[in-house]
Amino acid sequence: MKNPIINFFLNNYFYIGLLCSLFYGIFAERIFGSKKQQEEAKKEFGALGHIHQFWLNFIGSAIGWFSFFVFILVLQKIGIENISFSHILLLLIGTLGIIGWLPLTLMGAIQSLATIIKRLIDKI
Repeated sequence: MKNPIINFFLNNYFYIGLLCSLFYGIFAERIFGSKKQQEEAKKEFGALGHIHQFWLNFIGSAIGWFSFFVFILVLQKIGIENISFSHILLLLIGTLGIIGWLPLTLMGAIQSLATIIKRLIDKI
């Protein structure tokens, strides 16, 4: 017999993920940004900035919850001894999304890649 807490969590995974994703979508600016950053964004972008931040952080969290769910399903089928790099990557994406760092991590990776490409082009 499964633990009732784990059973509750798995049976309500979609709703828990949706609520947490809504939380990050609504409050991410306050959680991750300073008061000064919030004021500057409000002046520059207005309501569109809030909509963009909601969408970016909601989707990032939802992707995280979905990735973690897929990881759990795969782990149940293959067992822990058969985990590969792609499974670890799925777990990493899930973790970053669930804790709200997926959008920032992706933006940083893209900026770093752009910097590397620019430096390579400058050398040519």
